[in-house]
This record gives sequence, structure tokens and C-alpha cells, in this order.
Amino acid sequence: MLAALYNVPAMAATCIPGGTSDSPTLICTPTDSGSINDNRDNLSVTVESGAQIVRATGRPVQLEGSNQTLNNQGLIESGDDDAIRGKGVNLTIDNSGTIRGGDRGIRLQDDADNFTLINRETGKIFAENQAVRLDNDAELENAHITNYGLIQSTDGRAIQSRGPGGTVINYGTLLGGE
Repeated sequence: MLAALYNVPAMAATCIPGGTSDSPTLICTPTDSGSINDNRDNLSVTVESGAQIVRATGRPVQLEGSNQTLNNQGLIESGDDDAIRGKGVNLTIDNSGTIRGGDRGIRLQDDADNFTLINRETGKIFAENQAVRLDNDAELENAHITNYGLIQSTDGRAIQSRGPGGTVINYGTLLGGE
């Protein structure tokens, strides 16, 4: 149902690589913003305001390394999958843009312990199922979510988290459809 709402841009170029081998970076600009599938440790990704990483099918962002950060100021969107999937330990997402998933907005799996999400006042996270799902059908430890914006699911929970040591601090709006 959400797939019909998507404005898929023409073939986008890849995000601009930089940094060093020990601290790699990707900068996604309004003109250079292809899908991301990266397993490098210590990666820092910035999706600039006006940039769009959009896929009608499939996952636009998959991060599998440890100590990765994603600063989203633009749009990350999937028509039928998770918008962002994380699988590495110590992933931090700082969102002041829009994250929209046809399945889930953000989903963590495998060994993605010690996750941090800061959803800023202008940040919006939407999904059909859980907008933020933190589990691998078991437990992920020490997830920390601070919300100042909007986290919304049409058919599921706004946030689903399993595991010890997690916190959710909400100054914004959490809406679930379940």
C-alpha cells in the first residue's frame, strides 16, 4: 500500500566516499545518493538535507560493521522492506530527516547490541509494521532511544525492543497501529 506513495528518483549515483581506511565516511548529497550496503567498521554516513535514498523494492541502507554512525537529514525510504537494517554492534542513528519503510523503518538483527537512536524534533520514522524493531528473534542488549519527533507505525508498534538494559525516553510522539 505504501509503495504507491513513493517518488522513486531516476538512477542515483553512489554516495561520495572519503575518510581513511580506519575511519571511512560516506556523504550522500542531493545529487549523489545511491543505496548503501556497507560492513566496514567505524563508518560514518551522512545523508544531507535534500538527499534521497529511495528504493521501490529492497533495502536502501544496510549497515553491518561495528561502531557505525548514520546522520540522516534527508529521506531514506523503501516501498516494501526495512528502510534501514543494522547488524553490527554500537550503531548510532541520529535522525532529523525522514525514514520510511514499507515493512519496518529501522530494524536491527544479529549482534546489534548497544544501539543508540536519537530522533530529533524534525525527525520522522514511519513504517507499516514496527517503525523501530530491535531484535533478532532473541535479545539485543543496551538499546537506547531518545525521541523528540514522530515515530509511527500503521499496523504495528512504534517501537519493539527485546533485551536487557534498554531505555526509551520520549519527548515527542509515538503512535502504533496495533
